[in-house]
Amino acid sequence: MIKLPILALLIFLSNIVSAQVNRNEMPKPTAPKKIGFKDSELFTTKNGIKVILSENHKIPKVSLDLRMGYNPGFEGEKVGLGAIMGDLIMSGTDKRSKDQLDKEVDFIGASLSASSTNVFLSCLTKHLEKGLDLMSDVTMNANFPTLEFDRIVNQYESNLLSYKSDADAMAQNALSTVNFPNHPYGETMTTTSLASIKLEDIKNNFKACFTPKGAYLVIVGDINRAEAEAMIEKYFGNWIGSEPAMPKFDDPIKNNGNQVYFINKPGAVQSVIKIAFPIAMRNGSKDNLKMNVLNDVFGGGGFGTRLMQNLREDKAYTYGCYSGLNIEDNGGWVSAGGNFRNAVTDSAITQILMEFNRLNAEVITDKEIGLTKAVKAGNFSRSLERSQTVARFAFNIEKYGLPKDYYKTYLQSLDAITPADLQQIAKTYIPTNNFNIIVVGNEEIIEKIKLFDSDGKVTILDEFGHVIN
Repeated sequence: MIKLPILALLIFLSNIVSAQVNRNEMPKPTAPKKIGFKDSELFTTKNGIKVILSENHKIPKVSLDLRMGYNPGFEGEKVGLGAIMGDLIMSGTDKRSKDQLDKEVDFIGASLSASSTNVFLSCLTKHLEKGLDLMSDVTMNANFPTLEFDRIVNQYESNLLSYKSDADAMAQNALSTVNFPNHPYGETMTTTSLASIKLEDIKNNFKACFTPKGAYLVIVGDINRAEAEAMIEKYFGNWIGSEPAMPKFDDPIKNNGNQVYFINKPGAVQSVIKIAFPIAMRNGSKDNLKMNVLNDVFGGGGFGTRLMQNLREDKAYTYGCYSGLNIEDNGGWVSAGGNFRNAVTDSAITQILMEFNRLNAEVITDKEIGLTKAVKAGNFSRSLERSQTVARFAFNIEKYGLPKDYYKTYLQSLDAITPADLQQIAKTYIPTNNFNIIVVGNEEIIEKIKLFDSDGKVTILDEFGHVIN
């Protein structure tokens, strides 16, 4: 039992502490600290593979992501070549049919997949030797069977024929072609380009693109450096290839005012609207983080963004209006839009353009930026729970030349962003009356949207995003 004098003293001290706390104010968060985590190990093999190793011995499992070092360029009259090649890589090798490959992967409970730019393996440590045998076989010996090639081509033919009934697919094609003229990102597959792709094209493209020189192998899990070096030498040491193609592309420059593009979808009761423009920003650019914060405030996700508050909550024009920031190795672009009733198509465009202009004209509030930074900080902190995260950090630092402490000081950099910083970013990257306005819908709306074009005209596109003469 506490004696009375002591109890009185405790009550007295408690009252003093309570008097010093203003419970009407939200407690201020402490300043973010530099994050400490073990750096990944980096080394290069004799045949040119750059290895990034992140050890994690908590679980007896290893994942390996082999990313090719080439830079995809123009495909010209054979647009779709890379996509089809990626779909076919797992169709068999010189030593294994597709069925054999699938059975062996399943037998060890592994995950093995491939695309036009990478091969990925995840398996238990005890099955790593077998997994690497399968992974290296796919990487070096994919043989592209004729029957599988024909099957994949038929699938693409069906998909392309369905575009005329898929407003979102047509809008996405238009987004590529109008934002990136004379650029690989502006190429879209058509029935004509698909028909021109031959099996020999696939095989030649594979040989040119899948080469160890300039490739990255990101390893995460229950393996140390000595074991990694030995296994890489055993399974990839005899992999040879030429220097990968590394073409360079300029950022598109748009300076011809607002341009309106329309794709006809007869009978549509809704319009798909995309308002977009290219930006001079790529992976590794110094303004990426600030631009990401700006996009999240504008319309990047959730119900609290400016676009959602205006076009859904206030105007009730749509169920959802979002913005997207897309930053790639060869360029970037911003888009905003959604699905809207025909009757409010022009009103929706007016409001989205107004919200873009607000980013330049008005300083974002402390409340808006505070909520966005809190969400991003939480997402970043949770990502550190995944072992792949640290390896991904090392990959980005190595490939894009980021500062060595970029991710260790990420939370500090995020916290330091001010409303004034975001307005400067908006003035630098967000245009005024220089947008690509894309609408997919019923032709009854053409006269309404013509008013937004700087020249008072509407350019008609087909389902692949190409101008109809």
